[in-house]
Amino acid sequence: MYIYILTTLLFVLRNVSLVRTNCYGDLTITVLDANNAAGLYFYLPVGKPLEILCSGPGPLEISLYGESLPIDTINSTTVRFKQEKPEKQASVYVCSNSDIKCALRLVIDNPPEIKDFKCISKNLEVLNCSWTNNNVLISNVSLCYKVNNHKTIPCRVNRNRDMDYCTWDTQSSPRYRQQEENILFLMDACNKFGCTHNMYNIDHIKILKPDPPLNLKVLNKTTNNAVLEWTISNNMIDFLQDGLEHKIEYWFYGAQFRQVDSTLPLKQRKYRFELSLPCANQYYEVRISIRPIRASKTGMWSEPSSICFSTDAEIKGDIMIDPACDTVTETPEVMIYFVRKLRQRVNKELSKFKEEIRQLKLRAVSIYK
Repeated sequence: MYIYILTTLLFVLRNVSLVRTNCYGDLTITVLDANNAAGLYFYLPVGKPLEILCSGPGPLEISLYGESLPIDTINSTTVRFKQEKPEKQASVYVCSNSDIKCALRLVIDNPPEIKDFKCISKNLEVLNCSWTNNNVLISNVSLCYKVNNHKTIPCRVNRNRDMDYCTWDTQSSPRYRQQEENILFLMDACNKFGCTHNMYNIDHIKILKPDPPLNLKVLNKTTNNAVLEWTISNNMIDFLQDGLEHKIEYWFYGAQFRQVDSTLPLKQRKYRFELSLPCANQYYEVRISIRPIRASKTGMWSEPSSICFSTDAEIKGDIMIDPACDTVTETPEVMIYFVRKLRQRVNKELSKFKEEIRQLKLRAVSIYK
């Protein structure tokens, strides 16, 4: 009894707060310096030592998910589990004797820690901002942005596993402000441990990923070049002041994609480009991507628009000669080309033969007359 009274006085002198759960029977489980505002969970801030007391008739045990924890004996009716630097967790600790079990739900965490806030604009049609929350507890987040020094109403926060995100478009409320070059986001995030306030100033154009070029087609082609045409989406013309840069690449059998020098106007709705190619009678794939001049130098290229075609072949006698590559390329497309050219030659020869027969008939008729 003397030891029990001394222990109680020690707790009072240390000015600690006790959070206690009384279970059936005489068992009690207690956490020092924890908060039990919600009544269901006990909350202990990161950085404070964890001390759990289990009191009642012995023998006593403190366990976590079925595994016994190392304990100190305070007196004949109380044991303690202590951890100086506990990790973030949401756990259930159990105080038990041979007859009764008493559970305590404990959360150790911080105020919200928002990381990796980033945004991407898809062709100035949809703006998506996402972030990760490294807390055990789910935070209540309010995210808005300022326009002309006025805050918009907060967006609706969506959650996907450990990532939260907000989306704005031309139909959302508030509406996506496509014309703004910079957007200042304001975020308030709160949980049981407190609140944090963050500001993010985003360069709108640097996070823009355009749609691929539209309506890509081949207007004309010869043995060693092709004239390409494509258009740009309206948003890129209407809202981008600095314009776009292009990346044009081509591929043919046995080679890697090769990028060509494509100095094109920065801002134009329709583009035409004469692409010089190394090989006649060859099957090519051409890809064209675009990005804003002010975009980040890594990433932010649009997905490519692509088109496939075969260059013309030079005909010398019965053989199709590829003068640039000095090969006769064997691909399905070239074989089709062979068949078409052979058919054209046969038809030409057949027409010539028919004409000769017709002339012979005319001569025969004139002779008989």
